Amino acid sequence: MTDLNLQLFPVSKIRLRLGYGHGIQEGTSLTSTTFGTDPLLVQPWRTMPDNYRPGISWRPNRQLNLSSDHSFAHPGDSWAVHVHSS
Repeated sequence: MTDLNLQLFPVSKIRLRLGYGHGIQEGTSLTSTTFGTDPLLVQPWRTMPDNYRPGISWRPNRQLNLSSDHSFAHPGDSWAVHVHSS
């Protein structure tokens, strides 16, 4: 997993924040086929989502701080092995 955060102009009245996250989730899942006599199949899968986090803060005085943060997720690359029986 990768998680990066950057803050630009940390002591000014307007501060910008940029963030990026990358994770890997993988494992196996059990699936059954449509035939009642077939055994359960172990199906490997892997997904690598990305997350982008921009933000801005405005501090007009010491008592007031207005912030806006957003998060955008991208599903990234994923794969699964599908087993077909004939």
